[in-house]
Amino acid sequence: MQVSPPQTFDDEIDLFELLDTLLAGWAIWVSTALAGLALAFAASQMIAPQYEATTLIRIGQVGKVGQVESIPVVMERLKSKAFLQEVCPSCDGDALASLSKSLTVSQPKNADVITLVVKASSVAEAKATSDHLLTTLQEQHAELAKPALSEVQRQLAEAEAELKLSQAQRAAVLRNVGKGLASAQSAIAVLQLAEMGSQQEAGALARQVASLRQALTTPSTRPTERMQATYANDKPISPKGALMSVLGLLLGGMFGVAWVLIRKAVQDRKATLTQQA
Repeated sequence: MQVSPPQTFDDEIDLFELLDTLLAGWAIWVSTALAGLALAFAASQMIAPQYEATTLIRIGQVGKVGQVESIPVVMERLKSKAFLQEVCPSCDGDALASLSKSLTVSQPKNADVITLVVKASSVAEAKATSDHLLTTLQEQHAELAKPALSEVQRQLAEAEAELKLSQAQRAAVLRNVGKGLASAQSAIAVLQLAEMGSQQEAGALARQVASLRQALTTPSTRPTERMQATYANDKPISPKGALMSVLGLLLGGMFGVAWVLIRKAVQDRKATLTQQA
């Protein structure tokens, strides 16, 4: 029994033949590339432009208490539905979801500020939305700061009252001694001891008052504020017409090349089958 030799398949690709095939079908892939370019350009013109406004926000703080609200909590607040509902009371659920998607909140590395980016269909709308968000945040933080601010003010009032009382008592002692006890050695000793204690107490109270007053002044106590003017570029961030056009050109050209190669393979297959028949 004669055994036939095994069949072999030529899997090698002839680059020159491939190049000839592409050159022969140049009209197809050039046409599809131009069509892709035209479609991409048309799509870029139909898509509504988007602009963005960027605001750098520093969170307020009260005295030694620290920030009114931690930055991670502020970032969550700005994206929450409850907060956005206050920003836009007339918005329904879909509008609130759209507003939330238009916001990007981030914290620059090693910074105690947050960056708020708002996207909108116009520069004016982006800026207005950014301003409204900041105003609402400032109002809420002002309410959150009231208890801590009141407590520091209460401590300051008490320290000032104690300092005033201490000073009045010291003045009274000095007046009494001056009236008739100044010649007695024992009275002088008592006065010296009282004076030392009075000075120490008054000094401690004075330092406490100064510290509390400092805590109520900037930068120890400050509101939530915009660190610089909101930045908004007059050029839209999307759609990126040039990028879309390049991608459309490349994808259209790739589709045309694939079409030419597939057509050539089908033709070769048909020719082979015809020869075998």
